[in-house]
Amino acid sequence: MNDTQWIDTLITAVATLTGSTLAFMSAIWINQKNMNNERLKQKEEISWEKDKLASDHKRLTDYSKLKVYNIVLKNDGEFLIIDYPSEFNIENYKEHIRPLLYEEFHLIDVQVRKIVREMDRLILVTEEIGFSELEDNQKLKDLYNKLIDEIERSYLNSGK
Repeated sequence: MNDTQWIDTLITAVATLTGSTLAFMSAIWINQKNMNNERLKQKEEISWEKDKLASDHKRLTDYSKLKVYNIVLKNDGEFLIIDYPSEFNIENYKEHIRPLLYEEFHLIDVQVRKIVREMDRLILVTEEIGFSELEDNQKLKDLYNKLIDEIERSYLNSGK
């Protein structure tokens, strides 16, 4: 009878240990599953926040750029930059258009920046040596018209 008691105790002990081990392992597995779900949730939230910040930044940048373009177009209508049909008025351009573009130069479209820089180089040359030909004047007029066209194109693209 003594042997039977020992076996009963052993069976009870093994069953208790097995049950405890299974419960412990299940708790670990459930905990890991919950932690993985939390990590995924956090990653999604971080991704959403990044997207929101990028969207807000783009909206603010576009707003600032269009604000500059508004003033440029307003001044284009109020001051004679091109005295039709012949002269490009460098002084009016330098006083009423150019400073506005350089105020937020980093925000304006790449094509607009290229045109402004090209105009700057041509104006520098013409101021140093004077208009060599009517060709320089015509180039400035063409570049200025291209500048206004690019600004207006930016408005069309901003609505998309």
